[in-house]
Amino acid sequence: MAMDGCALFLSSLRENLRESAFHDGRGGDSMKLEECKKCPHHVMHVIDEVLCQYWTNGEYRATGYSHRDNTVYVIGCPIEEELTAKPVAYRISS
Repeated sequence: MAMDGCALFLSSLRENLRESAFHDGRGGDSMKLEECKKCPHHVMHVIDEVLCQYWTNGEYRATGYSHRDNTVYVIGCPIEEELTAKPVAYRISS
């Protein structure tokens, strides 16, 4: 079965998820700007924001600079939020 662009991107992202300086085991949701630009939902990068159409409507995401590895990160990436989300346990009351 062939993978579409988004599925290929997600597959690649999962493999490289732990390389991010913001991913220190606490489940961060930041992505390197260079990875963001490869995403099919990326629209544009302007100064300190990225326009993303992951949720179909354009949303601006802030960017931040890491002095630790001299890299720009997109903060609050919705794809990373889904990849790092922990399952929620529901309690059904009777």
